[in-house]
Amino acid sequence: PVSETAGVELMCENGAVIQLRKKGMAPGTVVDVRDLFAPLPARRQFLRSPQEEAEECLRMLERYVVLWPLVSFEVVKDGRVVLRSSGGGDRLAAAGAVWGKEAWQLLPLHWEEGELAMEGLIAAPHQHRRHRDRQILGVLGRPVLSPALLSALDEAYAPYLATHLRGRHPWAVVDVRTDPRLIDANVHPSKLEVRFRNEAEVTAALVKAVRQTLQSRAPAAVWAAPSGGPARSLGAPPAEEGAGVERAD
Repeated sequence: PVSETAGVELMCENGAVIQLRKKGMAPGTVVDVRDLFAPLPARRQFLRSPQEEAEECLRMLERYVVLWPLVSFEVVKDGRVVLRSSGGGDRLAAAGAVWGKEAWQLLPLHWEEGELAMEGLIAAPHQHRRHRDRQILGVLGRPVLSPALLSALDEAYAPYLATHLRGRHPWAVVDVRTDPRLIDANVHPSKLEVRFRNEAEVTAALVKAVRQTLQSRAPAAVWAAPSGGPARSLGAPPAEEGAGVERAD
């Protein structure tokens, strides 16, 4: 804690604590992992190249950066800073640190009903990609995979994307806040994929939260007008032959 005059140094080896002592240090947490899977050669043989493993670590840390904007992160690879966030609490700034200037176009998502809440950022329908690499899901601040939530995002945007843009994926950061007793994290050994005991309620809430945010927060006109006609507002989804602005990935 910031109020403490010293930090704590904890050293473990193969799951056993070998040293625990107080130590002077700057505020924050430093984790240094060496010789990963050293006692488990069977696991080590399944590791990919150092570059691939580093990229996977970076992708996971990017999720934490946008899900925890109050925490400052700095990622150093081969002596070079490859990711840094301020920890000032601004989720847009955190997304900008991860995705660059295009992230500043995202819309804040704040929705709550009873014990269920959605926090994060979503894109206006014109800001989309071919893949889901700009969609981050979390539950109580923990990065997760959830086919149900991804399907709900697709459903939420479906009325606003013209037919030729179906299958594109608008940018989104969604952190679901709910009773942890309603979450099943034992779907997969990695603990990344989760299911909800009240799945229908959660997915319906996400659709509602996204659509309400789009209708209230996005610019009045975001559609390319079909055939020279007037642009459509978010309150009236475009006709099937209408447009949306396609972005290059």
